[in-house]
Amino acid sequence: MPQRIGSRALDILIALVEHAGTVVSKAELIARVWPRVTVDESALRAHIKGLRRVLGDGQDGARYITNVAGRGYCFVAPVAREEIEPRLAGAGEAMPARLPAVRRIVGRDDVVRTLATQLLAGRFVSVVGPGGIGKTTVALAVAHALSDKFGGAVAFIDLSLLRDPLLLPSSVATALGFRVHEQDCTDALVAQLAGRRMLLLFDNCEHVIDSVAALTERIAGSAEGVHILTTSREALRVEGETVHALSPLEVPAPADALTADEARGFSAITLFLERAGPADAKPVLSNADAAVIADICRRLDGNALAIELAASQVASHGLQGTAKLLDDRFRLAWLGRRTASERHQTLGALIDWSYNLLSEAERRCFLRLAVFVGDFDLDAVRAVLAEPDGRALDVIERLVSKSLVAVGIEREAPRYRLLETTRAFALDRLMRSSDQDDVARRHAGHFAALLERRDETLREVEGDLGNVRAALCWAFSPSGDIRIGARLVAAAAPVFLNLALLGECHHWCAQAIEAQRARGGAIDKELQLREALAIAAMFTRGNSADVQSAVLRGLELATAAGDQMFQLRLLAGRHIFLTRIANFKAASDVADQYRAVAESLGDELALITADWMLGIAHHLAGRQAEAQACFDRGFARAAHDPDLDTRLFGYDHRIRARVGQARCLWLRGQPERAIQMTRLAIDEACQLGNPVDICIALIYTTPVLLWRGDWSEASRQIDELIRLADQHCLAPYHAVGIGFRGMLAVRRKQSELGVSLLGKALDTLQAENHLIQDAVFRGALAEGLLQLGRTADALAMIDEAIGRAEVSGGSMDQPELMRLKGKILLAVSASNAGQVAALLTDAVELSRSQSSPGWELRIAIDLARLGKTSPALDGERILEDAFNHFVDGFDTADLRAARLRLRTASR
Repeated sequence: MPQRIGSRALDILIALVEHAGTVVSKAELIARVWPRVTVDESALRAHIKGLRRVLGDGQDGARYITNVAGRGYCFVAPVAREEIEPRLAGAGEAMPARLPAVRRIVGRDDVVRTLATQLLAGRFVSVVGPGGIGKTTVALAVAHALSDKFGGAVAFIDLSLLRDPLLLPSSVATALGFRVHEQDCTDALVAQLAGRRMLLLFDNCEHVIDSVAALTERIAGSAEGVHILTTSREALRVEGETVHALSPLEVPAPADALTADEARGFSAITLFLERAGPADAKPVLSNADAAVIADICRRLDGNALAIELAASQVASHGLQGTAKLLDDRFRLAWLGRRTASERHQTLGALIDWSYNLLSEAERRCFLRLAVFVGDFDLDAVRAVLAEPDGRALDVIERLVSKSLVAVGIEREAPRYRLLETTRAFALDRLMRSSDQDDVARRHAGHFAALLERRDETLREVEGDLGNVRAALCWAFSPSGDIRIGARLVAAAAPVFLNLALLGECHHWCAQAIEAQRARGGAIDKELQLREALAIAAMFTRGNSADVQSAVLRGLELATAAGDQMFQLRLLAGRHIFLTRIANFKAASDVADQYRAVAESLGDELALITADWMLGIAHHLAGRQAEAQACFDRGFARAAHDPDLDTRLFGYDHRIRARVGQARCLWLRGQPERAIQMTRLAIDEACQLGNPVDICIALIYTTPVLLWRGDWSEASRQIDELIRLADQHCLAPYHAVGIGFRGMLAVRRKQSELGVSLLGKALDTLQAENHLIQDAVFRGALAEGLLQLGRTADALAMIDEAIGRAEVSGGSMDQPELMRLKGKILLAVSASNAGQVAALLTDAVELSRSQSSPGWELRIAIDLARLGKTSPALDGERILEDAFNHFVDGFDTADLRAARLRLRTASR
C-alpha cells in the first residue's frame, strides 16, 4: 500500500535505488539532498532510520538499506527495471488535479474573474509582472476556480527548478504522469494532449522562455481542448497569447489623509495587516498606524511579496521600526515563509533571479538606471547609459519586457522607473562598481542641462526633483564635481522657490557658494546663486543684514555686467526687502529706479511690474489716489495676457498688486469692490498653488476683513495663514498670523489673550526685522492695554507706534493710530477732550490728504461722539461729509455705526 514520506527521504531513497548494490557515501547523499546547505550527518541518519521504518526493513528477514561502516549506505533489495512506453492517461480518464493550495488571496477577486473569462474564451493567457507581485498566487486562484469546468483535469507545472531548456518536454510529461526515457518527447506529448480537455498552468517561465514559447504554441495549435495559463516576468510572444500585466496591489495616493476605516479598503494595507506576524503582534489600526502602513506599502510599490516580508518584521521591530528599516538596504535580506521557494525567501534572492537571466549589456544598463530616483524619460536614459540612441531604446524596452523597469504612458512621452526594491538591489551593486562616479556625473550633467533650458512646465520639472536632489548630493560629495553642482543649483533654484522649498534652496545655494569659495577663484553662477540665496533667506530667516548684502552684491554684479534684466529682478528684491522692513520712502525710490530701467528696455512686462511696484510704494506711504492710478494702469496693460509670468524674487507681483489694490479700494471708500478684490486675490493665489503667494494674499487682505468687521471670515483666514506658514517653515508669516489672532482677540474684548499674542508676535517680528506690520500691531496692542485699564502703558505704546510710522517715511496707518491715541487720552482724563479734538481734526485732514475716506469716516465717528464734550466742534457735520463719500458697503461695521450716529443726532 502507498506510504507517505517526506521530500528529503524520497530524494535519499531515489539516490540509493539508482545505485542499487553500490555503496553511496554519506558526503554524496548530503550533497545531493541538501545542496548549498551545511548539515550534520545526524540529519542523514535520521532520514535513513525513517526510511527503514517505512520500508519495513528487518521485518520477516527483509533487508533494504544497509550501513557500510566508514563508507556510506547501500540499497540491497532486488530492483527490477521496466521500460514503459510513453503514454498519457486515456482520453476518457480524468487527470488528477495537481494544484498546490493557495493562501487567502487579497485584493485580486476582479483579476481572477477577468483571467478566468479570458482563459475560457481565448484558451491561452500569460500573466506577466515583476517578481513578487503575485503572479503565481493569482494563477493558482484562477486554476482552482476553473477546476470543475475541466473535470479536475488541471495540472500545475512548476518550472522554477528546471535549468536545462532541452528538458522542458520531459519535465512537462513527468508533471502530467507521463514517464519517458528519451530526452525529446514533444511529439508524443502533443499527440496525447490532442484529444483532451484540460488546463495546463506553466509557472515561472522566464528563464526557459524560448522553450516554453515553442512548446505551448505547438500544444495550443494542436490540442484545441487544452487551455494554457502561464506566469512569467515577460510575455511569451506567441500566436494566440493574451497577455495580462498584473498590477500592483492598490495603495492610497501620497496626498490621501486616511482614516483607519478607509485604509482597510486598500488591498495592499489589507495584506499587510493579515501578514503582520502572529495574531498577538498584529497592529491595532489607528489613524496614525494607517498613515505609516500606507507609506510602507507605497514605498514597496504595492508588491505583494515585499509587503508580506515587511509585515513579517512587525513582530520583531514594531510598526515604526519596520518603517525605518525601509531605508536600509538590508531589507533585501528579510526572510519570508520557510515554505516559500528559495528565490522567494528574500527580496534580494527574488531580484537576483531576474538579474542572472540578463545579458551582460542588459546587466550593465540595469545597474546604471539605479542612479535615477523616481521616474525618468528616454532622454535621461540616453544620457546616463552613454549608449547609441538605438541601443539605449532597445535595452530599455527589453528591461521593460522583463518586468525590471516599469513604464508609464500618462504623459505624451513614456516615463520609466525602477521599483523601489529593484532599485535598492541595483544601487547596491552600482555603488560597489568602478562605474559609479562616471554614471553619477552623466546623471547630474543631464539634469543641469534640462533645468537650464527651463522649457518644461512646473509640474514636469517637479517630477524630476528626486533626481535633482540625488545629483546635488553627489556633486558636493568628496568624489563629486563642484562645477556641475553650481550649474545644477543655479538652474534648480527657481524650481525650489516656485515650490516653496525655501530651506532646501538656501542650503544648496549656500553650499555651492561656500564650496567654490573654498576652492578659490571666481564663483560660477554667482549672480543667480546670490539672488536665490537672498530670496530663500528672506522668507525663512527674516530680513537680516545678510539678505540685504546679498541683494546689494547681486546688484553690483548685474550692473557691472550690464545685465539689465538681472538688475530688474534684484531691484524687485530690494523693493520687497525695503517694504518688509517698513522703509517705505526708500521703497518708493527703488520703484522709481525699476521704472527707469524698464523704460530703457522698453519691456512691456517690466513696465507692468513697475506700475504695480509704484502702486504698492504709494499705498504703504499713504498716497492712495496715486496708488489706485498705478494699480489700475498696470492691470489694464496686463489684461491682454492673463498668463503673463509676473514672478520676481520669489513673489508673484500680480498677487502682490492685487492685495494692494484691495486695501487701497477700502481706504478709498469702495468697500464692496475691496471685498471682491480680496476674494479675487486669494483665488488667483490658490490657483498658482505657491504657498508664499497664498500667504501674501491672506496676510494683506486680512486687514480688509477686520476693517469691514467680518470677524468670522477673518478668523478662518488667519487660521489658514498660520497652518500654511507652519507647514512651509515661513517663520515671519507665522508670527504675522499670531499678531492678527491677537488683533482679533482685542476686537472681541478678549483683552488678556490679545495682549499676550500681540506681544509674542511683535517680539518675533522684531527679531526677524519684519516690520511692515509693526505699527498696526503696536496700535492694536495699545488698544488691548487700554481695555485692561493699563492706560499709561497704552499711551506709551501708541506713541511708539506713531513714531515708528513717521520713521517709515509716511504710513497709511497713521490716521488710525492718531484716532487710537485720542481714544486713550480720553480714557486717561476727560479733561483731555480739547487735545483729543485737535488730534482727531488733524487725523481727518491727514486722511483727506491721503485720499482715504475709509479712515476719515472712522475718525469722524469719534469726533461726533466727542461733540458733546466740545461744543465748538461740529462733529456731526464732519461725519455727514465723510458718510456722503460712500455709495456702497452700508452693511460694514463703520458705515452701520455712522448711520446710527447720524440718525440719533437728527432725532
